[in-house]
Amino acid sequence: MKHLMQLFFCFFICGALAAQDSFVAEHAAHEPAAGVLPERATAGEATVPPPRDPRVPDVEKSRIAAQKDEGPDTVRKNQQTLEFGISDEIAALIKTFIDNDDPRYASDVYQLFRVTKSRIVRERAIEYFMALSDPCVADYAVTVLNDPSDVPRSTVSLAIRYCAAVKCTESVPALLTLIESDKEDYFNEAVYAVSEIGGAPEALYLTDVFLNGDNPINRKQTLMRALGKLQALETWDSMVDIAEDDTQNTFVRMYAAEAIGALKKAESVPVLVRLFEAADPNLRQYVIKGLRNFPDNDEAIAVIIQGIRDDYYRVRIESIQAVGEMNIVQAVPAVLYRAEHDKEAVVKKECWPVIAALNTPEGNAFLTDVLTDSKKSDSAKALAAEALLKAERGEDAVLAIAADVVRDDRRKPLRYSLGKALVKYARPSFASICAAYLASSDASTVAIGLELYRAERFPAAEEAVRSLAENNRAGANQKMARRILGITD
Repeated sequence: MKHLMQLFFCFFICGALAAQDSFVAEHAAHEPAAGVLPERATAGEATVPPPRDPRVPDVEKSRIAAQKDEGPDTVRKNQQTLEFGISDEIAALIKTFIDNDDPRYASDVYQLFRVTKSRIVRERAIEYFMALSDPCVADYAVTVLNDPSDVPRSTVSLAIRYCAAVKCTESVPALLTLIESDKEDYFNEAVYAVSEIGGAPEALYLTDVFLNGDNPINRKQTLMRALGKLQALETWDSMVDIAEDDTQNTFVRMYAAEAIGALKKAESVPVLVRLFEAADPNLRQYVIKGLRNFPDNDEAIAVIIQGIRDDYYRVRIESIQAVGEMNIVQAVPAVLYRAEHDKEAVVKKECWPVIAALNTPEGNAFLTDVLTDSKKSDSAKALAAEALLKAERGEDAVLAIAADVVRDDRRKPLRYSLGKALVKYARPSFASICAAYLASSDASTVAIGLELYRAERFPAAEEAVRSLAENNRAGANQKMARRILGITD
């Protein structure tokens, strides 16, 4: 028995070691070997992907789009326009599909795209598929990028943006060729597309273009923003050198500082901390952007808290936003002070949602006190109310002040501001305030009540909405009520 147990134990250990070796081998394939850089991407002719059918329309998006139809025969009429309409009519119709995020016509537009000779129709169709993130016309777009010389500039530009939107990796060699071209026409758009599609090989390529090319300032700025989006660790050393080089253009250094932060490498923090001492306030702002990627680093947090009282208002805004994103509760006293005393209204405005999001007793008491204190301005009350609703707390205090102002025509601006916030964060418990808005003699107030009803369909308010739909003197609100209830003439 003893020998059997020893034998079993040996088999168990061997199996575990084999599994561990398998795991390591599997995961090592996904990580670059230490000190080995991937090959740089190269320019050239792109391989054209095969044609493909459009995707099956999303059911939920189709349902929502159908609610905007003017009548039961809308789909048939639209399909007839696509089949028999003139170019301007078709282009205008496809624009409505884009505006309504309506995927139901993908197959019809695709068939038209393949046969049309109209540039405006072809371009509007590409815009439609770009909005749907559907790669069904990627073969056409890559063909254009391979040989753009005889193609209208607007079409080439659209093909670049389309490839970026659908992440068409096949297009990368052609995009790099456009970047290498002496023409300025497509440089910025091609660099942006590469930043959307590429990875480490493309990042190394763009770094070479930055360091070795004869680039004007605007090109350097474009390249640096793209490198920040690509977030390739292989470019970290170059990004640090550029960020610390005070002979570089300020915007280039700003984007480099943001980029090294986005790489989330611990070694970036001391670099950014040093850069925060720069005299240029724009660079300090982007240092904060970089430090936002290190929520657990004490050095980063200390600099962000310091940034709340920076002389430059944009640095203060960036720091306040970082406090909310990183949940830096120890910064609440500083943010409260800014909310009350900052000389810039835009800074004050940034404070309210952050105070609410951090959900501290001190912050919550401050917000509710603003709503109940008669000495506080109505503009402050509006900001406090929206912040509380967004954070899903303080509802009773918000509804109480809304009930007060809905009856007070001297405070219409606050009534409208509160109404918009109530619509934005609508919930079933808003039924009573919805009825109060609908009962107002002020048309704009009633319109807000209708929007609130549309959002939650309160049973208690349905009768009031039906009364409006039947009231011929209600003007625009009658039409709105009828649309909400689905009443057609």
